[in-house]
Amino acid sequence: MSVNENNLTRRILVVKIDNHEEARPQSGIELADMMIEVWVEGITRYLAVFQESDADFVGPIRSMRPTDFALQNPWASTFINSGGQDWIQAIGNASTARGFIEPPGSFRISARPRPWNLYGDTNSLRELDTRGAYTSPTAPLWEFGNMPQDSESAEEILLPYWFDYTTSWYWNDEEFQYEKSTIGQPHYYLDPDNNAHRISAETLIMLETLYFLTCYGCESGSTVPVAETVGSGTAWVFHGGKMQQGSWSRSSEREWFSLTLEDGSPMVVPPGKVWMTLARRGNVLVN
Repeated sequence: MSVNENNLTRRILVVKIDNHEEARPQSGIELADMMIEVWVEGITRYLAVFQESDADFVGPIRSMRPTDFALQNPWASTFINSGGQDWIQAIGNASTARGFIEPPGSFRISARPRPWNLYGDTNSLRELDTRGAYTSPTAPLWEFGNMPQDSESAEEILLPYWFDYTTSWYWNDEEFQYEKSTIGQPHYYLDPDNNAHRISAETLIMLETLYFLTCYGCESGSTVPVAETVGSGTAWVFHGGKMQQGSWSRSSEREWFSLTLEDGSPMVVPPGKVWMTLARRGNVLVN
């Protein structure tokens, strides 16, 4: 995520976005500074991360999962969602993120059925968090720089999950961007004028993680997929139709991910719009 220096003390706002077929095409996600894609039950969902940017119509907004807080703990962010099981809310209450469930600033529209009709205006949602701005500027999430000259070609990336669910990205050389498909179909978003456009990103970051089902010993409720985000694993950076492969590491949920190459040097991320995915371990397939 690359932001104007004047906005580095602005508190990060995260909106949980649904990706059910009834939730597509989504709105406002193209305006986020960074998007994060995470596996849930049978589909993926998104975290739309806003610091410098805002969207007056973003959604559909859906419910929280434990991984949402594991990712936000380094930021002490404002987290907008539609609710969650009691045991997941307890995890949220113990995190640095401050969660707001269907709060003022969110609204339901008549054009879509529940639960895929909850949207929000980030300008209003920002006012909910009484902590205000950060007392010091946020640090860069990545080591920014240009792709190495010897980067290998990467024009197609396939991310298979379970139940025949796939996310894939295709390099468009004319537009200089990767374009997204979901379950083999082009994936679109709606702009503020309600026009459909292909979801795209200049830079993709894939972190291979282990997913497991748990409710952490809850006495009531059901298990959900949780990503193991502390430890290490394979990392990929894609940009300009090229790729780097290295490793991610993270010693605690209060720290962000560190990306390194095989020789231990930093794995650089080109500046620009980033789409990050917590991919299933061993399932980043590149052509």
